[in-house]
Amino acid sequence: MKTIAVMGGTRFDTGIGCRLVESLGARALPVPIMGAPSEQNAMQYARPATLHAAVQDHCAELVGQGVGSLLLFCNSLSVSIDTDRLALGSGLRVVTPLTALPALAGRWDRFLVLGANAKSVAGIEKILYGLREDVRVQSYASLAMVELIESGAAPAEVWERSGGDALLELARRGGAECLVLGCTHLTAIADFLAGISPVPVADTGRMAAELLLDRTPG
Repeated sequence: MKTIAVMGGTRFDTGIGCRLVESLGARALPVPIMGAPSEQNAMQYARPATLHAAVQDHCAELVGQGVGSLLLFCNSLSVSIDTDRLALGSGLRVVTPLTALPALAGRWDRFLVLGANAKSVAGIEKILYGLREDVRVQSYASLAMVELIESGAAPAEVWERSGGDALLELARRGGAECLVLGCTHLTAIADFLAGISPVPVADTGRMAAELLLDRTPG
């Protein structure tokens, strides 16, 4: 059986990623970085070098355990560190939700991106515009939405309290063709969103997991 290390920004999204990997038929090894979304958010903005060092230390431990594949299951964390340098330095096979973006740029022209913080959505925008200058991106970042998900609120409540219907209306007026889940916490409510969204939903967390499973031998 394939073994995939799942590194999330918090214990919660790490758990989401582990369950996803296991549903795809692989063994998941959880590697949470922080305890709460607010802690991860603060680390990304105030202490990025410390964050990168912590991730490097975890990767060294994984290599020592004989693990070869790492699913970096957090969009904002993936934007905050140099994942190419991480992969090169550790020797791990690293895939992040950002790895899925070229597939989206090849299929749609206009996007609504939902993320946990501005760093996450800005990183996604940068990649999409780097792939194609003619794309159009609307973005919305909300740490409060992520905290609602971690609190155990039902998907409908999360969406209502986050003003989700208004977001979809703005996206409709802007001609959005795809709703991009730019935070892996949103994987927890992806099925709900797919049921209410007037446009296709791209769950970058799930896409990343599927890509890494395909690239991992065994």
